[in-house]
Amino acid sequence: MKLKEIGIILSPTFRALAYLQRLIENNMYPNFAAVMKYDKQIFDSISKENDETFFKRFEDTKTVLNKCKIAYEEISCNDCNDAK
Repeated sequence: MKLKEIGIILSPTFRALAYLQRLIENNMYPNFAAVMKYDKQIFDSISKENDETFFKRFEDTKTVLNKCKIAYEEISCNDCNDAK
């Protein structure tokens, strides 16, 4: 189900990626995503404990958004409090 009035800001954190993961698992697709700049190595730094307990393996954020046909825009900052 496309959530027409809902967007999501995806900061470079596991929490943001987990929120997106859970929304999609529950067939709730945000209408738009603002994707903050991140280093792809973030996916390699998740601890084994968190991987087994809280999260499923993460795919690249843009890959997931494209696969689910969620429109997005990349933002050049990596802090949601940035004045830009």
